[in-house]
Order: sequence, then C-alpha cells, then structure tokens
Amino acid sequence: FKGSGFVRLRGLPYTAKEEEIIDFFKGIKIRSRGVRFVSGRDGRPNGEAYVELAHEDDLDAALEKNKASLGSRYVEVFRSNRMEMQTAC
Repeated sequence: FKGSGFVRLRGLPYTAKEEEIIDFFKGIKIRSRGVRFVSGRDGRPNGEAYVELAHEDDLDAALEKNKASLGSRYVEVFRSNRMEMQTAC
C-alpha cells in the first residue's frame, strides 16, 4: 500500500477498542482494518497498537498526538513501518 504511513502507540488502556483509536486520531484517515493491537505472551492486550494511516501525509499530524490522553491514560505515538507492524502483530 504505497503512500501509507504507520505509527505505533504505547500506553493504551488494556480495554481500548478500535473505535477509540479512530476517535483518538479524529481528522486523520485510517485504512480499513488499519488498527492492530499487540498481545502479550498470555494473549491479552499489552497496551500497544499499530495504526496504518491512509496517507503518509498524515504522519506528522498523527505524531502530534504524542502524549495526548485516551481515557485516563496518556498515549505515546511513534513513527513505524509495515515490517515492524507485521513482526509485532
């Protein structure tokens, strides 16, 4: 998917849902099925997720959400790529 941008989120509430991630990035288009949660060895969410943005041009706007709040947690946002996402998920 040429032109996509990828970010990694850390510090998510363990109960975070895809809709909450989409709302967190309000105004930034996310690819269909573009939110991937990372699970620990026990199979439960570990507070991290990868997000595939529809346009690489939105990467800077997504990175500006670094340390913004989602519920009672602040979320760290990092630049990522497809390979990192596929390895982690």
